[in-house]
Amino acid sequence: MPKFLTKAIVLLSFVSLFTDIASEMLYPIMPIFLRSIGFSVVLIGILEGLDEATKEFLDILSLITM
Repeated sequence: MPKFLTKAIVLLSFVSLFTDIASEMLYPIMPIFLRSIGFSVVLIGILEGLDEATKEFLDILSLITM
């Protein structure tokens, strides 16, 4: 293993990988869960829209700060 790959970096890389996997697994079933606890379809759509708007805003902000 190269010198710059310390134990902490390897562990954090695996934590990041598993966090990404977990979020990708949850994303498709979140609307089903929200619907089962009483959210309306319109409210789920608003939440999804806010999610996408936040992602786009942060993408634009990251481009401006580069």
